[in-house]
Amino acid sequence: MDEDRKELLKQLDYLKKELKEAEETIDMLQRENDDLGEKSWLEMSVMIWLLKK
Repeated sequence: MDEDRKELLKQLDYLKKELKEAEETIDMLQRENDDLGEKSWLEMSVMIWLLKK
């Protein structure tokens, strides 16, 4: 019983580490996506401004 519990705790620790890495990757991708959105918005604004000239 004790061995099973140790193994489960070991697996839990591993899964927690994997989850943390996945969350960090998601955060990084969301920041990159936000940056791209801002750039796209800026490019569109400039294009609209140029077309209005």
